[in-house]
Order: sequence, then structure tokens, then C-alpha cells
Amino acid sequence: MNMVHSLTDAGPKARREARRQAILDAARDLVEEGGFEALTLQRLAKRLGYAVGALYRYFASKEALWAAMEAEVLRALARRLTDVARVARQDAPHPAVAAVLARVRLYRALPEARPVDYKLLSFAMADPRVLVPGPEATDIYEAAQPIFIELSSDLALAQQGGLLSEGGPIDRALILWSGLQGILQTQKLARVAPDLLQPERLADELTQSLLRAWGLTQEHLQQNNLHLDGLPAEIWS
Repeated sequence: MNMVHSLTDAGPKARREARRQAILDAARDLVEEGGFEALTLQRLAKRLGYAVGALYRYFASKEALWAAMEAEVLRALARRLTDVARVARQDAPHPAVAAVLARVRLYRALPEARPVDYKLLSFAMADPRVLVPGPEATDIYEAAQPIFIELSSDLALAQQGGLLSEGGPIDRALILWSGLQGILQTQKLARVAPDLLQPERLADELTQSLLRAWGLTQEHLQQNNLHLDGLPAEIWS
């Protein structure tokens, strides 16, 4: 069944959702090609063959569109992090620790494995301007919440198992994730100073330094890293 027939046969709600998704996909293509500045409602409407006014039936503003794009990427990332953590726990020496390390491995691979997703996330985080105002930013926060909640849950389980010292799991999750994001932002500079800036190596060093500072032994760290090394490479892509 082709797309035209699919939309014809679908109900109004399904047709609206399909058109909304088509707008998001086209907007994503524009950002991939030229960054945030390339995303204008005029360019987007032209690419889709729509009148500009038609876009407002789906998104109230460019900011609302941007928020929807960010939230979509974050929801997909959250699902992938959940999946990779579940795989990592299987037969791991310390399942909670393996899950934490697996989440880090997947995220550090994002710039190479999913460059468009990374571009969308990093541009919004690195740009000093407020690209998304308060109301729309709520959607982004809600999409990001599962990432931090699940990471903090793994850290709490490791703490309960006596592998980490007492501390605030949510604070630790935010510290770890913020540090990783900061390191990955050096990706562009790494091209001109490759001997000094190696984001993946630095991401690993940050993660392992924090976990050791929070009480994890070097032996436990090595055991779980070896376990992850034995997993199929495609799970990180």
C-alpha cells in the first residue's frame, strides 16, 4: 500500500499525525544541511509544497517545531539507552554498574553513530541563546526525564549493593551526564588538536574517575568493562 492510499484510508487523527511527522522529518533534513539558522518556516513550507500558514495548523511557532524535534530525538535516545542497558545487564558481573557504563558508551558514540541526532541536541545545548521558550521547553524536559531517572536508578542500585558509597543518585546522574555533554562539545576542536582532545577517551576517563570517586573499585570497573567489550559492536550504533 503506497503512502497516498495509506493516508486516504487512515482516519483524521492518523492523517494529521502522518503530516506532522512529515513536517518534522523535513525540518530535520534542513537542520542537517545547514544548522538551526537554515530552519525557517518559509524554507520548510517550500520543501513540503505547503503554504506557510498550513504549518501553523501543526506547530504554533518555529520554537514549537524545534521543541518537537528535540523531544523526538530525546525520546528515541531514551529508548535506545533503555535497550542497551537491558542487554548490558545480562550475565554482567554487576548488572547496575554494567548498565551505567553501557549508557555512557552509547552516548559517547552518538556523534559518529547518529550525527543528525547529536547535531540537534548539541546545537541547542551549546548555543547561548534561549532557542526554546518556557512552555515548549517543558516538552523537552519531559522527554529527557527518563534518561536521568533510569541512570539515577542504576546508580542507586549500585549503591544499595554496596558497590558505591552513600550519595545522591539523581545528583550523580546529572553530574555524570553534564560532564559527558561538555566533553562531547569539544568534538569540533578535536579536529585541530587530535593529540590533546580525544572526546571518547576523555568521556571514559571522566566516567571512570567519577565512579571510583563514588566508591567503585578498579577491579569491579575492569570486570564490567570487559563484559561490555564482549557485546556485539552494533549495539552502540
